[in-house]
Amino acid sequence: MPVYFDRDKKRWRFEFNRVVRRDGRRYRARSTKLLPKGWSADRRERYDRDETARLYAAATGVERAEPTIGQAVALYLDERVKKLRNGKKVAQDLAHLIDDIEGRPISQFADLAAEYVRDHPELAEGTLHNRLAYLKSAGRYAWRRRRAIFGPTDPTAGMVIPRPNNARDVQLPIERIWALLAKLRAIDVEACALYTLALRTGVRWAKGIYPRQPEDVARAGRDVWLRVGITKNGTPRMKWVHPDVRWALAYLPFTRHAQNYYYRRFCKAREAVGLEATTPHDMRHVVATDIIWRGGSLQDVGAALDHLSAQSSQRYSHIMPRHVKRVLSGVGGRGRKIHTSGRKKKAA
Repeated sequence: MPVYFDRDKKRWRFEFNRVVRRDGRRYRARSTKLLPKGWSADRRERYDRDETARLYAAATGVERAEPTIGQAVALYLDERVKKLRNGKKVAQDLAHLIDDIEGRPISQFADLAAEYVRDHPELAEGTLHNRLAYLKSAGRYAWRRRRAIFGPTDPTAGMVIPRPNNARDVQLPIERIWALLAKLRAIDVEACALYTLALRTGVRWAKGIYPRQPEDVARAGRDVWLRVGITKNGTPRMKWVHPDVRWALAYLPFTRHAQNYYYRRFCKAREAVGLEATTPHDMRHVVATDIIWRGGSLQDVGAALDHLSAQSSQRYSHIMPRHVKRVLSGVGGRGRKIHTSGRKKKAA
């Protein structure tokens, strides 16, 4: 049986080792692969049967060897991923799929996606979505670039990718965040300055606020602005700094070289005020929720949080009906009460 337990690797291994005849000559065809962890006996047997038949047919020349999903991913990593802004994350997510895609023909993109979702119930919907979406992008890229190799039709057309629930609604009053920051100031004033600027500007603390330098501060009359990056067209991305938090600008640049230092201080403060589950990134969601409850629109949320697309702001759309209800509940509140019975109510 080609599938056996590899005691050294402590994994099941598929091995194809046959002497075949082709064009009147005999030669040995070999292939080996460690199977992913968690595969059931039925799954291993099915893979053994299908892969043995495929390799034997390819070795004897009965059919042309079908390109593999692994080849498509390798092409994507080599030509495209290095040019992506989030290329490092894409490569990391695709690395988690190596064991599953190895040796799989491109005709099995859809089967692979369904199996991966079924075999990894411990993964969050967002993680499954990202990994399979990157895999689909790899397949489509390889197909578009090398149709002579990967065939005339899109091999990823039948993939079903789970959609995560990206709704954002942090039910945490912003006053609790200010209490957390007050405690943080008592622990480490520099860490407090970092997270205070992040809260009042709506900018991510690690990538937007932490790298800032004194020269990023600009003054225009009574207004103070902080440059937090560059837009796509090359112009500075500026954030207005509220007078109440301008004291924090005096701590630029932040002196600790490890972002972990500030995060540990944040964790210490959140435990002291009973907000153990709160993360620094939650502050962005609190800001978005607070904007809507103060009467702001989703466009206001997108502008405050620098969303690149309206789809990102739509994550907060489920909050809007509650806000509208609160507004409408006060409309006409001072008018005469109308009785649905149609008759005037008798005086008591």
